[in-house]
Amino acid sequence: MSDSSPQPISGPDPAPPPPREHRGPGPGECRLCGSAPAADVTFRQHVGMVLLMQARSRPGPYCRSCGIATFRDLQNRTLLTGWWGVISLLVFSWSTPLRNLLSLRRVRRLGAPVRDPAVISPLAAPLLPGRPLWRRPGPLVPLVVAAVALLLVVRAVTAPQLIDPTSDSLPGQCVVVVAGELRPAGCSGPHDGRILQKLSPGTLADPCAAGVPVRYLRDDVVLCVEPSR
Repeated sequence: MSDSSPQPISGPDPAPPPPREHRGPGPGECRLCGSAPAADVTFRQHVGMVLLMQARSRPGPYCRSCGIATFRDLQNRTLLTGWWGVISLLVFSWSTPLRNLLSLRRVRRLGAPVRDPAVISPLAAPLLPGRPLWRRPGPLVPLVVAAVALLLVVRAVTAPQLIDPTSDSLPGQCVVVVAGELRPAGCSGPHDGRILQKLSPGTLADPCAAGVPVRYLRDDVVLCVEPSR
C-alpha cells in the first residue's frame, strides 16, 4: 500500500541577513578599542621646566582596561617630569595627579569591556593595564621631593642660632661661646657671659680695652661680654 500523503514543497533558501555596516566608535564606546561601556573622561600629563611648562591631555571615552592603562602611563610621566619649575612644583604637580585620580575613579566603576565586531577602532582589543603605578619609577620622585623638603625644614629648625650683631637689644643678653661664636642663651641656665655693650670698632672709650670683659668683633661691631663667674 503506497503512502499517498502530500509531501511538503521545498522553496528557495531564505536570503542571508545583510552584512552589518562597519562604523567607528560611537557614544559610550572606547575611542581606542571600541568596547563598551566607556566613560567620557580625560587623562592629563604635566611637564614642568625651569621657566616654562607643558600640559598634555588624552580625552576619552575610555573603557575600563584602556582607561586604567592610560592613567598609569600619564600619571607616571607626570610624577617624573611635573616638578621641575616653581609654578609646576607649587600648583600643577599636585593638581594634575589629583584630576587623573578622579577620572580613574569613574573608569574603575565600569563593567568589563565588550567589543562590537562591527566597530572599526585604532585597537583591535582593549589595552592591557600594565604594571601598577607603585611599581613604576614615577611615585619615587614626590617621595624624594618630600624627603628633601622635610630635611630642609628640620635643618632650619635645629640650626644653631647666632647673635645678631646689628640688633639694638643685645646689652643684657646672656650668651654661650661655641667655636669662637656667640650664641644666645637664657640667663637662668648655663651661660658663658653677658653682653655689656655694643660699640663700633672706632669708639675711643672702649670698655673692653681693659681686658676684663671679653672683646668680640662681629661684622664691624664690637661686643663686650662679661664672663660668668
